[in-house]
Amino acid sequence: GSIAKITLGATGIELSYLSGLSKLSLGPAGCTLDGLTTTVNGSIRAKVTGALTNVEASGINTVKGSLVMIN
Repeated sequence: GSIAKITLGATGIELSYLSGLSKLSLGPAGCTLDGLTTTVNGSIRAKVTGALTNVEASGINTVKGSLVMIN
């Protein structure tokens, strides 16, 4: 198999690496980013918004900042 694969179709675009270990999917319903580890960085700001937003961990969930607001 190939190391990387790009699929373009009527249902969207998918970019995968190492048989899907890392994958980016773009479609009409939105986008999905999957990987063994996923990092999102913002030099000034990183923002996640949505009508329903979930942050979950099956292990330790660390929330850290100079000011942390919950509820």
